[in-house]
Amino acid sequence: MTRFVCTIVLCLGMCAALAAAEKITVPLDKAKLDKGELQTFVIPLKTSAGQAKRRVIGVVIIDAPPAKVWTVLENWEAMPAFVPGLEYYKILKRNSPSESIIEGTVKTGLIKILYTLVVRFDSVKLTQDWFFIKPEEVKAYNDKGIPVKKPTWNINNVEGFEYIEPYGDGSKTIYYYAPVIEAKAVPEWIERLLAKRGLDGYMLGVKKKVEGK
Repeated sequence: MTRFVCTIVLCLGMCAALAAAEKITVPLDKAKLDKGELQTFVIPLKTSAGQAKRRVIGVVIIDAPPAKVWTVLENWEAMPAFVPGLEYYKILKRNSPSESIIEGTVKTGLIKILYTLVVRFDSVKLTQDWFFIKPEEVKAYNDKGIPVKKPTWNINNVEGFEYIEPYGDGSKTIYYYAPVIEAKAVPEWIERLLAKRGLDGYMLGVKKKVEGK
């Protein structure tokens, strides 16, 4: 169960109900930041049900300008090449240049986890936010001709946003990513612990991809 949930958090890491344009304020260690080390923080957020919980924020410097980082973050279908456990992302429908419906599959051992997200892109603010299509919403999408499948496993909800900003003289980028996942039968403290571990694989995978390492 632990490895299973950790893989989900790694590849589906999302954040709770903060607006995508809202900025994160955390006490960053500048020395670690300049070294390119990932820093994580636990902060209070609201879940989709309006309940107060604590979730994880990740921050890291990427040695590349924002435009280059954004190109990688925007290309969801390419992420299986560098995100562990992620088999594929597939764009089911582009509602507009700034919104897509994306299906993905995560594999851990012999188990595959299928899910679908609505992802919104803001190439001006360099932000993304996304939300999980719940089982009870699948029929409505299918009625519109969008072939959404019911998610597997016992996921209640995933939501999130991430954003990037220029760092220093603009030749580097500061990347913020705040994962959360609501799943049945998983204690909150375990979710937080696994989210912190999951940040490592996902964010550092993005960093290495952008930097060409």
